[in-house]
Amino acid sequence: MSYEGDILLQINEETGLFDIGYDSDSYVDITMTDGLETLVILSVFGEKNWQNAITERDSERLISEFPDVVSRGTVSDKTKNDGTEAIKNALAFMITDSVAQKITVTGEILNVFGIGWSIGIERKESDEILKYSILWEKQQLRFET
Repeated sequence: MSYEGDILLQINEETGLFDIGYDSDSYVDITMTDGLETLVILSVFGEKNWQNAITERDSERLISEFPDVVSRGTVSDKTKNDGTEAIKNALAFMITDSVAQKITVTGEILNVFGIGWSIGIERKESDEILKYSILWEKQQLRFET
């Protein structure tokens, strides 16, 4: 097992919640990812908590309002729009820290029971070494294959 990259967070099919991924049923071999998925999940769904104490950079603190928006919201245009803005705000550090050039978020009312959001992250074109460069390279390879 390799410990390079980030721990992969994925949907637990039994609970419907994000959970650490495992390579086997033994719950010993943690699944790793070399993409941006975990970064985005923690940024969007991360609430103010103990994790903020481990970074000295304000831009890396988890301060998303998205969990509050969806927990108190109803299926409506207001919740869709508030959720869209909350996701954009949660990922704004990626532009501030030159990780990305552009973040686009689109909300859609799927039915009377739910709203879905799509997130697009555009890589900043630069000759300088960017933060998360290796993750961008691995992410790009996945899209090309």
